[in-house]
Amino acid sequence: MAAPSAKLTVAPEVTAAFNATTSGSSTSRSLHLKIDHETITLTKTTGSTSSDIASEFGSIHSQLDVPDQAAFVLFNMTGAENTAGDKWLLVTWVPDTSRVRDKMLYSSSKDHLKKQLGLTAFTSAGGGDYYGNEPGDLAYDVYTQSLVKVVELNEMETAQKENKDQQIASGVAVAGAALSGMGIVPFSFTDKAKEYLSKFQTGSIHFVSLSVTGDCIIDISPGFESVSGVNIVGMVGSQKLAPKLVQDEPSFCCVRCAGKSVTATSETFVYCCPELSQVRKKMTYSSAKGAATVEMKKLGIVFDRSIEITDTAEVDDYLKFGEEASEGAASSAAAAITHTKPQRKGRAGKTKIKKFVADDE
Repeated sequence: MAAPSAKLTVAPEVTAAFNATTSGSSTSRSLHLKIDHETITLTKTTGSTSSDIASEFGSIHSQLDVPDQAAFVLFNMTGAENTAGDKWLLVTWVPDTSRVRDKMLYSSSKDHLKKQLGLTAFTSAGGGDYYGNEPGDLAYDVYTQSLVKVVELNEMETAQKENKDQQIASGVAVAGAALSGMGIVPFSFTDKAKEYLSKFQTGSIHFVSLSVTGDCIIDISPGFESVSGVNIVGMVGSQKLAPKLVQDEPSFCCVRCAGKSVTATSETFVYCCPELSQVRKKMTYSSAKGAATVEMKKLGIVFDRSIEITDTAEVDDYLKFGEEASEGAASSAAAAITHTKPQRKGRAGKTKIKKFVADDE
């Protein structure tokens, strides 16, 4: 999704410590970082590259400054199998107890951090990234197992691409698939799905949930018709969106959110992919995402932003925070609108707009 903050500044001490270990003048294994206002700062260095890498990796959690808050850890991979020289891994620690704003900020800043330090300094395994949100994730065997899963997914993607190339070579049309790789296999929409998307486009409904069936057909999600009357997200009296989403499988959603004024709205595309979803379904939805957005564009639906979530419980906070971030606000609270009665006969009442700001956690 769109970053809540633009490119952050990397503090000089971060670069200095990183370069010192890379050059060999320091033997620090881990560099602990945090985002302080608009700057990525160094909080401490720990471990030694001469110590056992598995033990050092397993100690990351115990060495975190504040374990229940988000953080970055630059971990030197010296001693790892199939790693040449001093290669680095960026560990993004974002526990469930983190604030929504921090989850978005750390997720959107990791690529910028790697670019500032030099992409070639990071291991190619897993793209040089590792994500953890519970202590069990910060175990070396769990990390290495995640690399095996990445290889399996890459092999599946390669097989799908080869299948697509064969289809193109034999003159078979791939619906909604661009040669850029979006829409690896053919997908099509049911008439029912197109009907509800058209209603969304005209503004008669403000929420559509879509699911992919086993035969590459995109249809409305099971049970959607009973919850399709969701109000504009962010408006007073609107329902919570989280309970309306498919909870245990991936889905695509179109959501209309309240903007700066009563008449202003924005459209958001939400790709919900719960972490416990089957790998095959994750791959299917990843391939179908391109076809879905192409078809929606044909129907006249233009999205102001796109977000991806793995926890349905947080969709309302993400949507509200995203709206305020786009307006330059730092708070994650939504605007509440109230009306006063006319002061006297023949004189119109005033509309007051009051913004409630959540306390910092």
